[in-house]
Amino acid sequence: MRRQYGLLCLLLVFISGYQAQEPTPAPPEWNGDPLVCVVKPPPTPSPEIAPPFPKFTTKAEFALERVEIKYALNLTLPSEMTLYEYIYDYDANKLIMVKNKNGFIDVEYYYYGILKKSTYYAGQYCVVTDIPQNQDMGMFI
Repeated sequence: MRRQYGLLCLLLVFISGYQAQEPTPAPPEWNGDPLVCVVKPPPTPSPEIAPPFPKFTTKAEFALERVEIKYALNLTLPSEMTLYEYIYDYDANKLIMVKNKNGFIDVEYYYYGILKKSTYYAGQYCVVTDIPQNQDMGMFI
């Protein structure tokens, strides 16, 4: 019993010593509570010269392939394979997107100079629309 009492007293001394410590002083321009959080000073900049940014080409072409395997209960439905091909020309300010979905090809031409997009559906007909601007991205702003 005496040992447990001594251990309890020792624990209380440690707790009171921890509570009595002075908080880290905050910078004078900071008006926050130093008991809640402490502002760290900004790191000093490195004296070394930063490496240069990479040089990118003004034209790019890449492709993405998407395969969807669909299931309903225990049956496997026909899969859908979509191939997206993007061709971008920075100097001409244009983007071409080719979408091949199970053999049906749609092509979109983006003309950023005039903010128009022309879409050719399966090579049959064309629809011209405005390129949307200033879209609200919700929480990703």
